[in-house]
Amino acid sequence: MAKGCYVGVNGVARKVKKIYVGVDGIARKVKKAYIGVGGVARLFWRREPSYYGTTSVLNEGRGRLAATTIGDYAIFGGGFAYIDYGNSNKECSTVDVYGSSLTKAVGASLSHARSDLAATTIGDYAIFGGGDGNGGAVDTYNSSLTHATATDLSYPRYRLAAAAVGDYAIFAGGTPSGGNLTRRVDTYNSSLTHATATDLSDPRAYLAAAAVGDYAIFAGGYYDPTNYYTTSKVDTYNSSLTHATATDLSLDREELAATAIGNYVIFAGGHRKRNGIDNLCNTVDIYNTSLTRTVGTSLSQARADLAATTIDDYAIFAGGDLSYYESSNVVDIYDTSLTKTIGVSLDQTRRCLAAATTGDYALFAGGLYDISVAAYNSDTVDVYTI
Repeated sequence: MAKGCYVGVNGVARKVKKIYVGVDGIARKVKKAYIGVGGVARLFWRREPSYYGTTSVLNEGRGRLAATTIGDYAIFGGGFAYIDYGNSNKECSTVDVYGSSLTKAVGASLSHARSDLAATTIGDYAIFGGGDGNGGAVDTYNSSLTHATATDLSYPRYRLAAAAVGDYAIFAGGTPSGGNLTRRVDTYNSSLTHATATDLSDPRAYLAAAAVGDYAIFAGGYYDPTNYYTTSKVDTYNSSLTHATATDLSLDREELAATAIGNYVIFAGGHRKRNGIDNLCNTVDIYNTSLTRTVGTSLSQARADLAATTIDDYAIFAGGDLSYYESSNVVDIYDTSLTKTIGVSLDQTRRCLAAATTGDYALFAGGLYDISVAAYNSDTVDVYTI
């Protein structure tokens, strides 16, 4: 593949960033372009992700926030901010919004300040559910960014995960205040009607979720609040909310990240705790639309509490936790053939950040610094473009 496609403009070669072709009178964006060489189609241009830089900072630096996309907007809500480490800390209700041209706005605040919440999108609604601070609250934003509240979760909790499949947004697992765990599953349809679905196979928290094809997949987490063991369990829900289990992760772990790309969901990284072992993981597990699991190329750096999102044909995993005192700025990128490359690093090392995509931009926002640094909370927003 050539490294670039150029066109002459006023006698100067200009690198092509986007190509369009007319289809039925409509301009369609070209993802890949081929040329015949010796009777063989050779790929000479394709859209690839590159580092755009940083954009307008969050209104409030914080970590353990949640993010999702609705319409032309990436929305980042809630989070946790250190004020004076170990003495004065707070949950946040702040909502930051970025449009498809990276224009930033501050959205209507969440109904309750909280962190370790989960977010996903169904129909015309972005839904933020649960969280530490008020674990039952559910806030919604439509594609015009109008804010409302929906029926509370049936069981208040934080450290849960969310994904959407068919006509349903699904919120699963988590822990309520007090340290117990739950297997509870709450659902919201595109009209925001609330119901419960079949429980997870095991109670657990700090799990990850994403959807591919006809399945929402919930994987990993920790399941023993006394010994703090991690699990490799994988639960699935189809578009009719039928529950099943899939092949376990290849390695039990919590605080992993997940995103979907093409016909795959990728679960990457995490933290493994078992029998006195406490290790960071670079493991990558991949599930296709038939729920067949394969093990992918490992992350370039073992880490947990990283963030992931998908832009065009690329899944991007960024940042993460390396130790109690150290975080990461490493970026790993997987394409639809599951080939891995290493991207340009984040502007700032951090963990517990959040990611969402809008238009041609993947945004990685917020997070927590190492605790040895005076300012614990990051307001940085890194952008990758296609």
